[in-house]
Amino acid sequence: MKLTDTLRKRKRPLIALGVWTLLLILLAGVGWGIVQIAAIALLLATVLGTGCYAVFRIMYTIS
Repeated sequence: MKLTDTLRKRKRPLIALGVWTLLLILLAGVGWGIVQIAAIALLLATVLGTGCYAVFRIMYTIS
């Protein structure tokens, strides 16, 4: 299975992840205090987690 086939089958979670990321960016920019800190922390965790998962899927697909 190619990576492009995997992405085609998983379009809905990618859209949900994009909406989640945009919401966190909006909260990090507009929010204040603990809301802004939590949004930045969740945004960082989301980006790092997604990046690690993408690398894992690429390595799994290659092998």
